[in-house]
Amino acid sequence: MKSLNIIQIISSPWWTGASEPVLQLSIGLSDLGHNVDFSCILGEELEKKAEQNNLKVIRKFVPTRKLNPFEIFNFVNSFAKYLDDSKIDIIHTHLTADHWLATFSRILAKSSPKIIRTIHNSRVSRSSILDNYLLAKSSDKLIAVNRYIKNYLHSNLEIPFQKIDVVQGAVDLEKFNPNKRIENRKNGRKILEVDEESFAIGIVSRLAHDRGYDFLLKGFKKISVDFKKVKLIIIGKGEFLPNIEHKVEQLGLTNSVSFAGYHEEDLVEVLSGLDLFTLMAPGSEGSCRAVLEAMAMGLPNVVTNFKGLDEVVLHGENAFSVPYGDEKKLVESFKEIIINKELRDSFGRNGRTHVEELFHRDYQSKKIQTIYKETLNLL
Repeated sequence: MKSLNIIQIISSPWWTGASEPVLQLSIGLSDLGHNVDFSCILGEELEKKAEQNNLKVIRKFVPTRKLNPFEIFNFVNSFAKYLDDSKIDIIHTHLTADHWLATFSRILAKSSPKIIRTIHNSRVSRSSILDNYLLAKSSDKLIAVNRYIKNYLHSNLEIPFQKIDVVQGAVDLEKFNPNKRIENRKNGRKILEVDEESFAIGIVSRLAHDRGYDFLLKGFKKISVDFKKVKLIIIGKGEFLPNIEHKVEQLGLTNSVSFAGYHEEDLVEVLSGLDLFTLMAPGSEGSCRAVLEAMAMGLPNVVTNFKGLDEVVLHGENAFSVPYGDEKKLVESFKEIIINKELRDSFGRNGRTHVEELFHRDYQSKKIQTIYKETLNLL
């Protein structure tokens, strides 16, 4: 098998959204024997984690999101030379800024590596002339992280279906697994300040206006009437916190809803303290990684069909998927799982099997490897 020369570029300074998926993909491709270089914002968490995982971080150029002509010129000039010197086969971009930088650099370079772009959420396409050029004309292949995004790109930008492949997310099966949930349950309950007699429903999501918190809280209000020992734990941070706190108070849920804050290093322990996981909307990274991690831990799930969230579960087998906004269905789904331990256990087992089959790093990396080779006419 021919080893490919690949560079992954991501211009996000945050360890959220697409950053972790890009890192995991890079590790997976390296494990398959490819030469993977990594370009990211220097001095941030992503650079540190890339180094910890033995990825080759390129420091000759730094991707910028600023409209600074000097920074853009320096990147494009250095990157074009690097493309020629390193004989790069694939430039894999993940954000709009990365894509533009790669496009300008390829024009300047003597070589012609293929540009692959992963679309991590539907917000990237605004049906403008520039979007259409960048996605439709200045990329050799697009990868969508779910079918919703693929359909969105086709209907909004008229990009042909055959130009878009779907490769869903991946989860670290060793880090997130049911055995750790059993081991860490007591500590998880302590972190979340939940007693053993309570039934803990958890959501891990940014506290933002578009994450479905109003819908969730209205449904949970009805749950709390019939089940006094059921608690909703909101895990995350964000600018919408005051609004959510106000809604909780307005609904009289201050004794039933708690805010656990943001957890990263001890996320496994936190998930271990839950009895049921829920998510109302995908985040800035549309692979719905939070649900995959919960399933990998053996947790039952209740999700909605909003923007492809339901694509990562099997309704009735490892989760309940409800139409977004259907409060009645949401409440019924929660109640059925709360009262039925056998169903909870079955959903948990099936969820783990589901991610073991379709949502692990090796599976994802091999699918993207195939896309690279098809784009290079090596298959």
